[in-house]
Amino acid sequence: TSGIKSLDSERSSDLCMCALDMAERLLKPSGTVVLKIFQGSGFDDVLKRCRDSYQNVKCLKPKGTRSESVETYIIARKPRR
Repeated sequence: TSGIKSLDSERSSDLCMCALDMAERLLKPSGTVVLKIFQGSGFDDVLKRCRDSYQNVKCLKPKGTRSESVETYIIARKPRR
């Protein structure tokens, strides 16, 4: 991270989109993708893509995460094919 929230958020969502591209090619039909993403620009697009591409999608913020943190995990299971 750079410490610049808007830049970090954008880079995080771009990296998640790349991970989803890779998962589409490599993931088994019963597979799971876990993404760490910063809420901000691009978050909604990544979440929508997950919901469109996977049967089960959950967003989690670990209990140990500081309340002011914008980091979230998206867990996407069972790709739609």
